[in-house]
Amino acid sequence: NAHETYTKQLAALQKIRGIAGGDLRLPQICVVGDQSSGKSSVLSLITGVTFPTAAGICTKAPIVVECCKKDPTGDGARVFEIKTANKDYVKCDIAELAEKILEKQQTALDALKQKVCTDEIFVRVSGPDVLDLIVIDLPGIIKRERGAQHDQ
Repeated sequence: NAHETYTKQLAALQKIRGIAGGDLRLPQICVVGDQSSGKSSVLSLITGVTFPTAAGICTKAPIVVECCKKDPTGDGARVFEIKTANKDYVKCDIAELAEKILEKQQTALDALKQKVCTDEIFVRVSGPDVLDLIVIDLPGIIKRERGAQHDQ
């Protein structure tokens, strides 16, 4: 069946991407739009991941969410994981996931001394009701007045 074939192919691509260190250029779903236009909210509805929210720019680094339709716990519950600095995934409670994402963003921003960075933050969500797909939440587009100075 087509869904099983797609699921197997996606799993193989995710494995290859992991081996390649995330540098594999594959088609992915990205949401792009103006700052504070609701991009993260749309992706939250699709993935079940609670993204950080705040006034102004909140997504400051690409957040790659790998969604996998499987029942890892056997009880129908969703499992959320975030990639650590040593490249392992660790389980994370949904209530603390947004805070963990913020911490990872801030660590990358502090190291680079920038307001927005390209370092990807990886999150995995699995559950029997999850769609098999990969989505990326990108920082919003910041419009500047013509002639305004760039602060980066």
